[in-house]
Amino acid sequence: MAGDYAFLLRSDDIVAYVSSPIKFAEYLATGNRVVITPKIGDSSEFVEKHNAGVLADPLNLDDVASKVTKPVSLDEKRRISQLASGSFNKEKIYSSLLNSLGL
Repeated sequence: MAGDYAFLLRSDDIVAYVSSPIKFAEYLATGNRVVITPKIGDSSEFVEKHNAGVLADPLNLDDVASKVTKPVSLDEKRRISQLASGSFNKEKIYSSLLNSLGL
């Protein structure tokens, strides 16, 4: 929890659209707000839905820098960490996978 922000900036291509970066869950588990490129799998949507970071345009670094100047409070770090714990636990992931396979 020593940091405040973590970065997942990807190029705008098909690989980013279908990815599910493990680092995303790890960043949230440590309580970091994630600065993320739009359209990275469902991670970008998760950030927006749960106010767990900010969407950033990697082609506009001035815009990215302006979004990460404010320290993240300890209460906010706890909220994000608990959000990750409730959303990315192993049992929930296995259940979702089996359900999507019709098993």
